[in-house]
Amino acid sequence: MSNSTGLVVGSVIYFALIFVIGVPLSLYVKKHTKDHSQRKENFNLTWALVVIGVVMMWLLWLCAFLHQMNPLVTPKMD
Repeated sequence: MSNSTGLVVGSVIYFALIFVIGVPLSLYVKKHTKDHSQRKENFNLTWALVVIGVVMMWLLWLCAFLHQMNPLVTPKMD
């Protein structure tokens, strides 16, 4: 598996995670909101927080992945 394939597969997994976490969590929040006037707002807030959270996790993973792809410091062979 080449470096770009790992990058694509990892990115697809993270962006699929948005829907795997976002759909059940937002439906749960919408169902359990007691004030009916705030259901839509809580639903949208849940989606926003899930998207921001997963994108930040993906960005952290991306930085770690790219830093290991072409390291600046290489081991010295004696």
